[in-house]
Order: sequence, then C-alpha cells, then structure tokens
Amino acid sequence: MSKTNRIHDMLYYLKDKKHFQLNDLMVTFNISKSTALRDITKLEELGAALVSHPGKHGGYTVVNSNITPPVYFSSSEIIAIFFAIQSLKGFKPLPFNTEYQSITNKYRQRLSASELHTISKLEARFSFSMDTMQADTPHLDFLINHILHNSNCSFTYKDSLRNVHPLTMSSTKGFWYLQAFDIDMNYIKTFRVDKIINPVEFAHDFTYDFASNSIPLHQQFQRTIPFSVSIKSDAIDRYKRDAFPNMTLTECGNTAHINGYYHPDELEFMSEYFLKFHTSIIAIQPDDLLNTMIALVQQQSNHLQGLTSSSLT
Repeated sequence: MSKTNRIHDMLYYLKDKKHFQLNDLMVTFNISKSTALRDITKLEELGAALVSHPGKHGGYTVVNSNITPPVYFSSSEIIAIFFAIQSLKGFKPLPFNTEYQSITNKYRQRLSASELHTISKLEARFSFSMDTMQADTPHLDFLINHILHNSNCSFTYKDSLRNVHPLTMSSTKGFWYLQAFDIDMNYIKTFRVDKIINPVEFAHDFTYDFASNSIPLHQQFQRTIPFSVSIKSDAIDRYKRDAFPNMTLTECGNTAHINGYYHPDELEFMSEYFLKFHTSIIAIQPDDLLNTMIALVQQQSNHLQGLTSSSLT
C-alpha cells in the first residue's frame, strides 16, 4: 500500500476514535514503529489534532473526534458518479431544498482538467431519459425526517385523518410514495406524498425496529393479498419499465410470472396496472383481481360505445 493510501486509510481508522496507541497503527497497517511515528506527524499536518501521552500505557488522544477525511475517487468511480448524478435530474426539487444544479456544480469543481474533459465528452455523447417529478411535494422533508427518527405523525389524506408510522419511501413513475403503518386501521398502507395534507407530530408508542427485524413488511402485518399474474415473454420489458416495489418477476421459458401483494383498497389500482399488458396476460390470480379487470374493461367499452353512438346521431 502506498503512503498516500495508508494515510488516507488512517484518517478513516481514527475518525471515530478518542484514544489509540502506537501499536494499534503498527498492527492494523503492518508498519514499523518508525513508520508509524512518521505517519502520525503527517496526520497532524493534515489537521488531525492528536495529544501524545508518554509512558508505556500512554498513547494518543484524538482531540477532534469525528474527523472527516478527504475522499478520493478513481477515474472509473468518477465516471460512475457522473451517471449516478444524472439520475437526479428528474427530482425537482431534491429533498431538503437541495438542487440538482448545485450538486453538479460542486462535483465539477472538484475534478481535474483531464477528468472534466472526460465528463464533458460523456455529456455530449450520452442522453438520459428520466421520470420527472409530476407534482409538488412540500412535505417530503417532514416525512423523511420521521422515517429517519422512527417517529409517528398524522395527516389528512383523501378527506380523512390518518395516524401513521412512516416506514419507507420510494419514487416511481414521477411520484413519491410513502409506505406507512396505519395505526388506527392496523395495517400497512401506501400513500402518494403529493396528496398528503397538513402533516403534524402524533404522540403514540408504536415503533418499528428495522435493525432487528429482517422479515419483509408485508409478511408482518395482515390484510395484504398475494397475487400472481403470468405474462408472455414479449411483455417482460414492459414490466421492467413499470414495476413497483411490491412485485417480483420470475422468468420461465416463453413466459414469466409476476408475484406480489396489495392491500384491499389498492385493488382497482392494481387492476388498472395489469390492464396495460393487454393480450400478453396468460393467467391471473386471485379471482377478485381478474373480475375487477373485467369490470373496468366493460366500463371502458360502454363508455367508448356511448361516444360512437352520440357521434352518429
């Protein structure tokens, strides 16, 4: 390992430590005592505030604990970050009032001339099509903070008051979706974030510990309905473009199986989703999902026939 990389790794090694001994560096980085002493001098030059304590059990105290070392990226990582940043274009604004252009400017300012030239070539030769956010989400920061702090909140949604424990959030087809446990209804519900009104704090003892619970959310709470829809292989690309987090795809020869779950009040939404597959559908379970799809098709057919009849009279 080069000295530069070793010093960089030492900064990370010390960033959360309050005390260490010289032998800790010697063992961790497989270096001699003299090299460790020289490295400590270099660390201090880079801003690490270290206080030496003489004696057999002395060692060093890190005065400014939580050191934030500089981050270095390889040329391949710089290109990968460029592609990752492009995916942020559709998020306007980003959470916590962060703007895409601000992130891009800071990224470019830290590139060397040759790296900047490479990125400029990529920008000229690659185009990116992203789902643009379709609605304002003024309460996005509020909800994210409640997810991070594992706390409860209340808000109005479709003219009803909901007391919930926010769990996860996702972005699909230009909209933000919140998955939360409805404390009063006792099941998990998905809410479109731009439809949430007047969120406020809600004092309740319900909690969910992600760190100690590896069971998928929908398996822990009741009232979710499993579904299975088989499609022809020519519809796999369509699925991959429009899949939701509650779905998985299993390919099997010339067919594929979409499996997942939904809540009872999402039945019509799921029916409308699967109607997009048209004649590529081979089988549908459960029957409620199939029957709702049939009813929706009949409603649409009646509506279109009415338009035709009225245009002829």
